[in-house]
Amino acid sequence: MPNLTTDFLRSLASKKGKDQFQAVNAARSRVHGQLGRTQKHRDENAARLEEIVTAADARHADLQKQLPGLASKAESAQGEERDAHHRAYLDAVTQANQCAQIHGSAKRELIIARNL
Repeated sequence: MPNLTTDFLRSLASKKGKDQFQAVNAARSRVHGQLGRTQKHRDENAARLEEIVTAADARHADLQKQLPGLASKAESAQGEERDAHHRAYLDAVTQANQCAQIHGSAKRELIIARNL
């Protein structure tokens, strides 16, 4: 039974074997370089996602603080002013919900990005 390691080393000694070895080594280098770029991209994406999570969380907290004041203005106002305050309150609630959704999806993406 032939020794595969010896056969491989003999093939490397030939011109054809050297070319194959260089081709394999070049391919390995390319793949390693791509992994490095991919890791760099993952790190950049994770940093962007962290910024999104932080911004969405801050905006959500700000809106949550504003909601009680907007609700009381809507309750105490009369007529068209009441409608305007009520619309402002509903807009703030909608924005707060959207921020919460953005925060949640960005947080999930961040967890996935960190685990790759």
